[in-house]
Amino acid sequence: MDKENYKERLTYLLHAKERDDVNSYDVIEYLDRLDIIEIKDFLVTTTKDSRIVFYNNYLQYYLDVIEELPLDIIYELYDITGCKNFVRFIRYLPTDTIFQIIEDFALEDQIIIVDNLPIEKRQILKEFLSYPEESAGRIIDKDFVVLSDKWNIDQVIDFMRACRNVRKLQELFIVDDDFSPIGKISVHDILCNKRSTKIIDIMETDIHNINVDQDQEAVAQVFENYSLISAPVIDRTGKMVGLINVDDVIDVIKEEAEEDILHLGNVSESDLNVGWYTTFRRRLPWLFITFCTINLTSMVVGVFDNVLEHSVNIAILMPVMAALSGNAAIQSSTVCVCGIATKQLTSSNIMRLLMKELIVGLVNGFVMGICMFIVIVMRFHNILLELSFISAMLLVITISTCIGSAIPFLIHRVGLDPALGSSILTSSLTDLMAFFLLLFVATMIIL
Repeated sequence: MDKENYKERLTYLLHAKERDDVNSYDVIEYLDRLDIIEIKDFLVTTTKDSRIVFYNNYLQYYLDVIEELPLDIIYELYDITGCKNFVRFIRYLPTDTIFQIIEDFALEDQIIIVDNLPIEKRQILKEFLSYPEESAGRIIDKDFVVLSDKWNIDQVIDFMRACRNVRKLQELFIVDDDFSPIGKISVHDILCNKRSTKIIDIMETDIHNINVDQDQEAVAQVFENYSLISAPVIDRTGKMVGLINVDDVIDVIKEEAEEDILHLGNVSESDLNVGWYTTFRRRLPWLFITFCTINLTSMVVGVFDNVLEHSVNIAILMPVMAALSGNAAIQSSTVCVCGIATKQLTSSNIMRLLMKELIVGLVNGFVMGICMFIVIVMRFHNILLELSFISAMLLVITISTCIGSAIPFLIHRVGLDPALGSSILTSSLTDLMAFFLLLFVATMIIL
């Protein structure tokens, strides 16, 4: 189905229904031809008026789309439909899906929603909410099965036949009398061994328990390092309280990657579907920081007005220096942020990275200095300007490269996200440093 045409057609049908030009059956018949992802894409990209028509008339028939919607659209759904209708929409979804939907709601809204859900879901959701934010406890699967260490293969097969959830599993975990995980066994091993075989004799004991309070990024790192399909989650007493599956970890990795990309642009969340005032409020602080630093840079330039009056060509070349220094810093900053995110960059190897970036900066500064020497010879025929620019270029690119590596690491050391703020601090400092060094060197050589 043509992606653009179906959105236009659905928009037409929704508003035609409001005008009574078509009946509801025509709209539902068309929606039935779409899959959940196509409906989600339509809701994300259409207007608020079209979404309201859909919420009020058709969402009840396509409840699965709710778990695919971004957070800002879910907030909108809650505000428009009200708590009772919102609960009516989500009450039949799996408990872990409901939790993912309401996890980022305000505390008072979470309490209202949870208190209006069936008691069995209410108890599980309250347990989820008791765990720290972004911890393993918030992504566990409570709908899990385990095997007793006393069983043989015959008992396991009977259990699997009676268990509706086994279709989701590629491996099952084995627990002792204290409900602590002691091993795992794959469905393949169950099928390939004799029925009389004790599972404790063939189980794999090399399992990686996840603590319920463990950070989700650390969990993702464990899954990556050991190529896990699933892992048992234990509480402080060592008792198994749930599972984490690889698809949950993929969601965590995706969310962290999206967050880091937004942070590199100094944006906290997607702005596509929020109001103009919210977007304005989110972006203004970073623009104000840029405003302050750029004014500081202009003050530095003003200090060297005598050299600019003596050689206006320096002013012509200043943007070149700023652009090259900023690019060199962003390159090294990106490598550093990636290293921190993947846990490959730590206190033990940061000095090695800085030394490498120092060497790279020196070489790049020398090469770019030679290139600029050729350009200045061709354009200005000024030997003092050539010497000033080459000297400054070598210093600026070398220092910019080191700044780009150091800033994300320092931000990380003080407990903040290195992706958030690294780009603006790096570009501001390198501009300031580039102009200062160029004008200082030019003052020493030309005047």
